[in-house]
Amino acid sequence: MRKIPWILLTLLLLLGLVPSAVSANSEWIIEGAGGITSISASADGSRLAVGTHGSKTNVYDQEGEAAA
Repeated sequence: MRKIPWILLTLLLLLGLVPSAVSANSEWIIEGAGGITSISASADGSRLAVGTHGSKTNVYDQEGEAAA
């Protein structure tokens, strides 16, 4: 009976790690990255917002094209 909570805790931990491992397959490469102050990715990884000096934000899709 003492093992049941540990088994449940282990299962919850493993289920929490699986989605993060799946989403780690996407990669972004930033070249010529001068003046970047912040980077933020969308939850599904399809867009990337890059903040620069002067409070300007640029949004890009996975192909590196400027998103509308």
